[in-house]
Amino acid sequence: MSRKSLNSNVPIVEKSHARIQASEKDRKEQAEVIRRLTIQNVKMLKQVAALKEQATSEKNKSAQQQIEIDLMKHRNTNLSEALGSCHICWGDDNECPNCKGKGIAGWQAVNKRYFNIYILPCLEVMYEFNNSKK
Repeated sequence: MSRKSLNSNVPIVEKSHARIQASEKDRKEQAEVIRRLTIQNVKMLKQVAALKEQATSEKNKSAQQQIEIDLMKHRNTNLSEALGSCHICWGDDNECPNCKGKGIAGWQAVNKRYFNIYILPCLEVMYEFNNSKK
């Protein structure tokens, strides 16, 4: 090999060395990007898990609230039947589709069973209370 051919190979070696350094730098950058994305992924997975738990909790809370609403509607209807009043407005709404504001206590036939369950015990306590004052 002549000296001239050796010198002509130097730029090739330098280019190869530069490529190796560049690819090593790229690998380091890629590794850093992967590391950061992994950290972000872990954080996002934790957030997703927390949101799922919150959604489940809200769904359970909503179901419990619906149960309570249904129970209150049932009690309202029973009590209005015990008093013979409108179960929608109790006579307070002139635009009520059920009674047109006339559904106060005694507006319709009293449900005797519900009267005995809800109203009679109160009257008995009041009556005994009034008798004990005499």
